[in-house]
Amino acid sequence: MNLEQRMFYEKLPTNWQERNGNYNEIFDINRGSQEFEQVEDLIKIQSITKVQRVQNCNFYCQFICRREYLARTSNQYYSVRRFIQISNCYLQDALNYNLDPRRLNVGELVLQQQLNYIGCNQVALIVNVLTDNPHSNSKPKRNTDYYIEYIVYFT
Repeated sequence: MNLEQRMFYEKLPTNWQERNGNYNEIFDINRGSQEFEQVEDLIKIQSITKVQRVQNCNFYCQFICRREYLARTSNQYYSVRRFIQISNCYLQDALNYNLDPRRLNVGELVLQQQLNYIGCNQVALIVNVLTDNPHSNSKPKRNTDYYIEYIVYFT
């Protein structure tokens, strides 16, 4: 592994798993694991049936580059977790296009501070977002300002 590859992999979250030399995967999180319980603590509205970790090196590294840029140039920013609920029929588009509002058939992307309800045939996405206001919903201007961390399924 050359220096550039090593630097790239050092930036990946420590809980990411490699499969066949590839980090771009969706991994089921085992019920009862610490990671599953952390997600349950974030969402307390309904029974969670399944949690999946999203591992997309391209989107994650763009997010990290943006975070490092803001650290050098901005007065203050925060990295916070926000939520969005989407229909199951848009899930693959959300993952493939990093929540591009045009692909999700929504006018504006609004990431919520909390979830109050999940409708039928919907999933929740937990999103790490860069914002200047940690106490409100987020309306990111760029798709590099956020990264999808988890998909949460409900009963």
